[in-house]
Amino acid sequence: MYNWTTYIDREPNREDIRKKYKKHPRYYFGYGSNLNLKQMSVRCPTAQLISAAELEGFKLVFRGVLDIERARANSKVVGAIFKVNSYDIYKLDCYEGYPTFYNKETTIAKVGNENVKLFYYIMNNQYDVKPPSEYYYDACEQGYKDCGLPIQRLRQAYYNSTNQKNTNIVDCGAKWDIKTRTGVINIPKNNITYKYNNDWDFNQENIFIDDTKPYGNNNIKGGK
Repeated sequence: MYNWTTYIDREPNREDIRKKYKKHPRYYFGYGSNLNLKQMSVRCPTAQLISAAELEGFKLVFRGVLDIERARANSKVVGAIFKVNSYDIYKLDCYEGYPTFYNKETTIAKVGNENVKLFYYIMNNQYDVKPPSEYYYDACEQGYKDCGLPIQRLRQAYYNSTNQKNTNIVDCGAKWDIKTRTGVINIPKNNITYKYNNDWDFNQENIFIDDTKPYGNNNIKGGK
């Protein structure tokens, strides 16, 4: 059985993190649960919300969690730009399962009077469509409210996922480089909680670092 305590404790030291991300873009475009400012304050406590923004040529898609995919030129994804430091980027990479679950792309955006390079995450799996859990959707909706974004596009993405659903398989195993297609992870029917040697209960509702909670909820919207 995997030793989750070891997984938690093996974080690199801050100096190694600074060196690793020294040349990494410092502006991040978020469009999903990271818009939830309460979650973001725990995950990336030094991140600064800059402004709402739009990413052109993409659309929102639910694959259990939010993703984006390329669309017609006039299609837009609404989100927000954050200024982040090396440790924030490291935590984002961990949360998003980079590079096995999500990959990263960059673009140029105007922040104030300056053109800056910003990065965003996009799933490697661009095929699955699956509705989110109620917990995950609510976290995203709160994030849209936190950042003053129109919720209509989020609701449309949810509606599309219920009508275009093409899988019951959760690809979250890719976060840890698990080949989900050969070792299928089924959608849990009940909430998942984890107990460790130190009796620390990883509950995302409290500390927002349980990456699998969005996939398991008593009431999965659009699912069974």
